[in-house]
Amino acid sequence: MPGVSLAMLLMVALYAYAGGVPAALLGACGAISSLWMLGVPMGVASLLLWLGPAILAIQGVGKREPFFRQLSRTIAAAVLMAAAATAAMALFFGSDMVASAVDQVRATFEQQKQQLWAMFSPAFEGKLTEDAFVSVYYDLFNQIQLYYEYNLLSNLLSGAAVSAMLSVLWGNWLVARRGDATPESFRGLSDWYLPSNTTFGLLLTLAVSSVLTQLGVQGAEMAWVVVGNLCSVAFITQCLAALNRRMRQNGAAVGRRTAMTVLLLLMGAIFGRILGGLSIFNLLSVLGCMSALFGRKGAARPLINKIKEMMDGDDR
Repeated sequence: MPGVSLAMLLMVALYAYAGGVPAALLGACGAISSLWMLGVPMGVASLLLWLGPAILAIQGVGKREPFFRQLSRTIAAAVLMAAAATAAMALFFGSDMVASAVDQVRATFEQQKQQLWAMFSPAFEGKLTEDAFVSVYYDLFNQIQLYYEYNLLSNLLSGAAVSAMLSVLWGNWLVARRGDATPESFRGLSDWYLPSNTTFGLLLTLAVSSVLTQLGVQGAEMAWVVVGNLCSVAFITQCLAALNRRMRQNGAAVGRRTAMTVLLLLMGAIFGRILGGLSIFNLLSVLGCMSALFGRKGAARPLINKIKEMMDGDDR
């Protein structure tokens, strides 16, 4: 699963729940924490990932703008800022930016490890020594480096898209619960549809990157992973929206539909591969792709209807 920016989510939710001053304080605390824990280069990159999109989402929530305008704009901004953060890190750290970035975090940890140990040691009740505590962090840094050597850009972009979606949805839902939303400013998951141009664009890009990967073009495999993750996010969302619509048509209440959505996501996160190496997320993504193409408002539906008209016409 892509990483989700809790800072973005909480900042937008706090604005919707309590107003601008608490959200601004949370944003300031998050910025200081990022710079203190990650160091200046990584901290600035972290701020690019969540602070700008969070402010944009807050603006849309505050002005009660049409929901899907908020959603598309915030997702686009989050993905672009994630790409900008990646580019900034590449310029600062060079070609081995993952190793350099992890070294930077490791150096910051070296400076702060005594304070961290003093903060967390009471919770261990003498069952963990300071050397073991530090060793756990070093092992974690090594695992992070191995993983992100290959998946950094993919996780950043897909995580940015998910964070933006959840932030806009949660913020507007809180406003709607308070009774301050307009019919246009909040739309539940059951009203979501993946636009036709987005569906075709994602599938075409995935197909092109797959062909280039098979041809051995340099960088194509990374592009295939990135586009594949973005496709998964989009089509899983479409699948969950279609499921919500079907449950609503069958009379299911909002709470039951929400519980089913959360359950599916938790099952996908907890359980690994199922039948034939296919994961729950893979299955949801395939079903979502079918819905985006052939559903009632699917991208291929106009073509299907045109073919049906031709076959049912008088000139057949």
